Amino acid sequence: MPNDKPTLGEHLRRRRKSLGLNQQDVADRLGLNQSTIAKWENGILLPHRNHFSPLAEFLEKNPSDVLDMCTSSAQPKGGLSESREEFEAERPVSLSHEHYYALQALAGARGTTIDTQIERAITVFLRGLK
Repeated sequence: MPNDKPTLGEHLRRRRKSLGLNQQDVADRLGLNQSTIAKWENGILLPHRNHFSPLAEFLEKNPSDVLDMCTSSAQPKGGLSESREEFEAERPVSLSHEHYYALQALAGARGTTIDTQIERAITVFLRGLK
């Protein structure tokens, strides 16, 4: 079932444009690189939990809303890629401790397992490869 909730990237892009800012302006405000903002907007990358508070302030939301947007962004919209098995065979999935703990936090907040959150994150990544 497709997810109709706006993603974090959609929220971020809408807010940025409503303020007449470009990605570099937002990056400067948040102390990040422009490429990070572009990746967030395009759903290629989700923010680290350390960025939830400044991002929430920019979006005029609560940090828990940012967490919910990240979870919405990680929901599969079109199912798994047919090339997933090929991808996994060529590139074993490896998570940093920070990413693992972020996924663990998402799992706890959503009442799911970490495996479900990892599956969702992989799905989002694979969509970006198409």
